[in-house]
Amino acid sequence: MILYLMLFWQMAGPAWAQAGGAVCAEVKIVIEQKLSLERQAFDARMVITNGLPDQKLQDVHVELLFMDGNL
Repeated sequence: MILYLMLFWQMAGPAWAQAGGAVCAEVKIVIEQKLSLERQAFDARMVITNGLPDQKLQDVHVELLFMDGNL
């Protein structure tokens, strides 16, 4: 199962790194899942790495979208 996350955060910084005052990044997370008839569950881990080390990440908003593969 692969989930896509959209991370939006407001950062102070150079104009080339911003679009309308916000920096946007797309992160791909792979979740290893074993099929089980008794229950449906998974373990996941997310790591965010700041690509602009001279700037702090602030006001980070994470939106998880779990989508049915049949839709």
